Amino acid sequence: MSSKFHVSLLIPALLGGAAFIACAPAGEFDDDSAEDLTGEAEQQAICTTCGGDPPDPPDPGEPPPYTPPPCSATHTNPASPTPWLNAPSSMHRYAGRYADRSGFPMGFLNYHKANYGQGTVWGTFLINQHGYAGWEDVPQTTLGNPNVNDIPAMMRAAHTIAVARGHAAGMPTFEEAVKNGVHVKGIVFFPQSGVEIRDVHPCELGYPNINDYSQMFRGANDYGVRNGLYATYPTFHTLSTSQGTRHRLVGFKAGKTEWRDVREADLFTTCGGAGQFPCSGQCDTGVNHFWDDRCQAGPKPPPCGNYNQQCCSGGCNFSTLYCSAQNVCEQHGSSTSSTFVGMSRDPANFFRFINNNVPNPVFSPTHATITSIENTSGHAMQLRHVDVNGVPAVINLNAGQTVSQPFTGLTVAGSWSADLSGVTQTNSPSSISVKVQY
Repeated sequence: MSSKFHVSLLIPALLGGAAFIACAPAGEFDDDSAEDLTGEAEQQAICTTCGGDPPDPPDPGEPPPYTPPPCSATHTNPASPTPWLNAPSSMHRYAGRYADRSGFPMGFLNYHKANYGQGTVWGTFLINQHGYAGWEDVPQTTLGNPNVNDIPAMMRAAHTIAVARGHAAGMPTFEEAVKNGVHVKGIVFFPQSGVEIRDVHPCELGYPNINDYSQMFRGANDYGVRNGLYATYPTFHTLSTSQGTRHRLVGFKAGKTEWRDVREADLFTTCGGAGQFPCSGQCDTGVNHFWDDRCQAGPKPPPCGNYNQQCCSGGCNFSTLYCSAQNVCEQHGSSTSSTFVGMSRDPANFFRFINNNVPNPVFSPTHATITSIENTSGHAMQLRHVDVNGVPAVINLNAGQTVSQPFTGLTVAGSWSADLSGVTQTNSPSSISVKVQY
């Protein structure tokens, strides 16, 4: 005999640590067969949740936005060996004046320099009329009274006043004057159409010291080169953002600038020319010889004015010399003046004694020249001397011996050294001297 009935099968399970009930659908079973009942019940006990679906997990909210790393690579930007020069603003003035001489309203250095065999050149950006919005002589009180040689403060003040005047950016010319009794500083403005402003992570600039202005300029330039800008400079404004520190840069768009490697002699008008000091060891074209620390045109003249040399325009270099009838500088008769030249033992050589900076007896006020030397050391020696004119002399002297040659006519000033004979490491004196007559 059979009957119809519903079977509810309890199936223990763990879901998040809690049991739930799985239900089998109604079906017809043969109550005479327990085996059939069990098998059919197992087949129909499909695990579906009784009483509805389980609750959804808590909503974690929107995922945080992806923030890419600030730098895709490590950028190198070494600190400057001497970040503050004696008058650092002069570098910026030279660039601006060079731009003016070249027909551009403004120019600035990127503080990279090189030498391609023709002397030192400086990387220089020249701003044309399309990247220029005018200039103004701004009272220094309006700028906050920055010192003209404080590059970061000047750059910040110029950018701030430019934005206040409705421009995109500004840069100081580092020229200043007093007009109508007011101390003013020149500021150049750049238009919105000419530049774009970027706030960049310090890593993009090589983590520069903001007070090292040349390092800041190099870092800004290199960032611009990597990122498609045509000339880039730092405003020296630093911002604190939710993403960390940022440096504000100004980058020029295409067609607003020109690039040049400018020779120092063309850039710095105070060096390289005739009668001027050389620029990094180089003189300007046409005056490419220098002596007496100055650039001169033409070949270097032969030496004159020293002992046994031709007189220089009828005169000699030292008061102990006179110009003879043969136009040669000759030695006056021996004076009664003398000095002792002391030499100290070289720590690395017990037999060697040196003095590289001899105080110089003078005759109004030129260097005195030697007439004779007496070995007062008490030891035989080889004595060497190179005078201030680079003239060398070497001689072997016995203890107490006096000689005139080969030192006659050389200046007392210069470097002296001697190697002693017959001394050992244990009996070597700490110092010796020779008596110099002049």
